[in-house]
Amino acid sequence: MNMLKVQSQFESVVNGKVFRIYCDPDSPLGDAKEFGYQWLKFLGQIEDQNKATQEKAQAEQQAPAPVEEPKPAE
Repeated sequence: MNMLKVQSQFESVVNGKVFRIYCDPDSPLGDAKEFGYQWLKFLGQIEDQNKATQEKAQAEQQAPAPVEEPKPAE
């Protein structure tokens, strides 16, 4: 079954990249704001994960290499 559906679209270009958000045209403003909050929270989680990964990599690079003790001759 084919269906025609009307949607609202918000489009913004940032640094040459196009970002689009689609929603039903009768979406309540409060629901749209809640979507925005959830999206920002999701992006914040990704930022936190990336920051933790970078900090871990820096800590590993700055950690002194383990010194191996020479084995006694038998």
